[in-house]
Amino acid sequence: MSTSNPKDFKDKYVAEVVNSFGNNFGDMKSSRLGRALQEAQESIIKQRIDNGQLSIPSTFSSDNNNSNPGVPKPGKAVTPPTDAVVEAAQDITPEPIEFNPSNALYYGDSIATGLGHGGAEGNDSSDARWGRGAARTLALLNSRPEGTFKGQDVVLSSGILNSGADWDTVRSQINFLNGRGARSVRLVGVPNTDKYRGWNDQLKTIADETGATFLGGYTPGSDGVHFDYSTYPVYRQP
Repeated sequence: MSTSNPKDFKDKYVAEVVNSFGNNFGDMKSSRLGRALQEAQESIIKQRIDNGQLSIPSTFSSDNNNSNPGVPKPGKAVTPPTDAVVEAAQDITPEPIEFNPSNALYYGDSIATGLGHGGAEGNDSSDARWGRGAARTLALLNSRPEGTFKGQDVVLSSGILNSGADWDTVRSQINFLNGRGARSVRLVGVPNTDKYRGWNDQLKTIADETGATFLGGYTPGSDGVHFDYSTYPVYRQP
């Protein structure tokens, strides 16, 4: 193991883990968005290391280019080093969380503006904005200062109604919020219509996998997207 500065050593490992995922952030049309998405993934990995959920393998060296930094890719079986310690999974029953819509943070697209911001259009720096897609929502979350989400209840309308069924980005949004210490994440659904058939099932699966609460779909109004927000369980009275 290298004797370099511990922070530099961890940063090197985290960078190689993210690179091993195969996401070509540098090839994105928007370099700023690509950089924000990469930083979001790196932040999640660092948080897992700090929380003891992930450890840097003793075989990793910051002096070399490691093609496999020790984190298995999805679907690929990896045999851990002989000195690895594998902890048994523990059954943890979370304590009930009392949710107050008035104190929650509302992030995402126009649905989030209707639920928590009085329907205001918003702008590029607003928590929620009309027309914002999933990738832009993730970048916006990543732009917030450290500590913004710690101990907070977050209502998330992912933006897929504007950018399409980008399930990996929705999962990354929730993982990012979890990594930043959010007390809870409540994921908003999409219209219960043929146009979005199966989307709510997919969102519920992602919520179950990431520990979020899925709020379910809804019956839209005449435009096929928006609805009477006061009928939804997380509506904040203006």
